[in-house]
Amino acid sequence: MIEKARQTSGAIDWRIGDIQTWDEPNRFDLIFANASLQWIDVHESLTKRLLKAVKPSGVFAFQMPALYNQPVAQAIHDVSESPAWQPHRLSDRYSLRTHTPGEYYDWLAPLAKRLQIWETVYFHELANHQAIVDFYSSTGLKTVSGGIAIGRTEERI
Repeated sequence: MIEKARQTSGAIDWRIGDIQTWDEPNRFDLIFANASLQWIDVHESLTKRLLKAVKPSGVFAFQMPALYNQPVAQAIHDVSESPAWQPHRLSDRYSLRTHTPGEYYDWLAPLAKRLQIWETVYFHELANHQAIVDFYSSTGLKTVSGGIAIGRTEERI
């Protein structure tokens, strides 16, 4: 992907790095992250470091799912922590890595000239529990979906 991007514009310095250690204060006009930061631990230090990488007149914009209050995310987390799944070390691969809007506000407001935070809830109507598993198998269950067997049940979830 980076090689293809380099071919489209020689005026841009395309680089590969590790966002967990990357640090270039006061360098960028814009940092934008869409549905990616939720996979990274330690959001307080991460978001502060990313905000500090933006120039005083720049923008740090990010979007991520509100996993902290989603029943499916909580169910995945609970299963990953359950004794039956401990041998599979699912909690090493899956944990809730998002926080409330208020926590992000508390971390970033002292560092920002202006801060806008909002939350949007998207509802997905899915036919049954298998459809829910299929939907989440591309994200939160991606690392474990190959090892999960789902049986039929008449219970509603």
